[in-house]
Amino acid sequence: MVKETINSLKGVLYERISSPLWGTYFISFVVYNWSAILILASDPKPMAEKVELIKTTYVYTDGNFNIGVVLYPLMMSVFLLLAIPFLQTLHYIYSEYMKTQGKVRRDKFEEKTRLTVEQSNELRQRIFNIQTSSREMTSFQDQEINSLKETISSLKSQLESSEQDEEMGLLVEQLQKVQSEKAELSAKVAKVELELANNRAYIKTDAVDIEYAFARIIGNEIGARGTEHDADIFRGGDISHISDALDSAIASIELRLNSIHFLPSDHESGGIAAQLGVAIMQLKRTSKSMKELTVYEPNDYHWGIVANLMTVINTLLEFAERNKTNKLFKSDSQRVAF
Repeated sequence: MVKETINSLKGVLYERISSPLWGTYFISFVVYNWSAILILASDPKPMAEKVELIKTTYVYTDGNFNIGVVLYPLMMSVFLLLAIPFLQTLHYIYSEYMKTQGKVRRDKFEEKTRLTVEQSNELRQRIFNIQTSSREMTSFQDQEINSLKETISSLKSQLESSEQDEEMGLLVEQLQKVQSEKAELSAKVAKVELELANNRAYIKTDAVDIEYAFARIIGNEIGARGTEHDADIFRGGDISHISDALDSAIASIELRLNSIHFLPSDHESGGIAAQLGVAIMQLKRTSKSMKELTVYEPNDYHWGIVANLMTVINTLLEFAERNKTNKLFKSDSQRVAF
């Protein structure tokens, strides 16, 4: 316990003494009160008398406390603390200035002084050593740079190879996907073609019947060969050739319709003649588009349907033409009777 207390006191005293403020104040106090300290340290009188002498002489004057004993050392401490850094700065500036001047004088002296042979040889040797060391260092750096370049080139090659492998893998994957889709599409097409073939086999189409239907509506001889509506054309299924037969049929229908007398209201929008005109125009456009096709539809049952419709149209036209003839005949008979 006592040892710890002593160590604590030592630490406090050391902190106070090592502090610039306390250290400066202590020195200032000793300097200002040197006579009292000298009496206390060297006077052979008893300690009590020395203390009493110091109190009556220095600490108290005329019965009052002499504040100067404490205040003047404090003022000296403050002055020293403020002045010492400034003085140190001046000293540093002066010392640096003197060092610089010394270097300048030394350089001037060395410039004017010639080197001896030994000094020249030593200087040459030092220069040679520096140059040799510089060349070795440069060579080493060049080797390092070349090594780094080779490493970078190798890394680039590996990176490009890796990227190419990745791209190739993606292409192979895409190709496999396309091939798979193609196989699925081919299977679907084959299925559709099979269904069409089955439908065509189920719906029987006679090319001769189609030929006869077109011959009747066009007005050609039944069974004539080499016409644009020959049965072989429908058997082959060349759409561009079939369009020729369709053109002839359209032209014949249009010509026969022109010979029929329609009422003025029939030519108005929505009337019979107007509807027939629109249908004829659309048939012509369809036939023109068919001429540009290069597809084949052999034995297509749709042309059987068209042939039956042609037969219906021809029958209706013949009926209309016969009614027109009967009306004319009746009119002529009435005129003769009159």
